[in-house]
Amino acid sequence: MQVGTPVPAGHPVVQGSRWHQRTVHVDLGSVTDENARTLTVKLDFLDPDRSYRAQIYRDGANADWRTHPFAIAIERREVRRGDTLQLKLAPGGGQAIRLQAR
Repeated sequence: MQVGTPVPAGHPVVQGSRWHQRTVHVDLGSVTDENARTLTVKLDFLDPDRSYRAQIYRDGANADWRTHPFAIAIERREVRRGDTLQLKLAPGGGQAIRLQAR
C-alpha cells in the first residue's frame, strides 16, 4: 500500500518502513470516524530475531472530536513479533506508532 491510498475507517495500516544506519523503523497508523472502536493488531510482521521499542501516540483520557479533540497520551514499550496491540480509538481519534528495532 502506498502513502495516500484511501483505507476504510478504523483499519490499521503499516504506512512505511525505513532502513537507516542498520536501524529499522516501521510506522503504523490508524484513524476512525465519529464512532469509537477497538482494533487488534498482531505484530507478526516484525523480524523474529529482534525486539522493538514502540513509541505510541494515542488518544488520551476522555478524547472525543467534539469535546476533547486534543487529548493525547504518549507511551513507550518494548514489543516483539507475536505480540498483540489493542488500539482503543476515541470518537474521531486515532493512533500513530513508531516501531524501532533494537
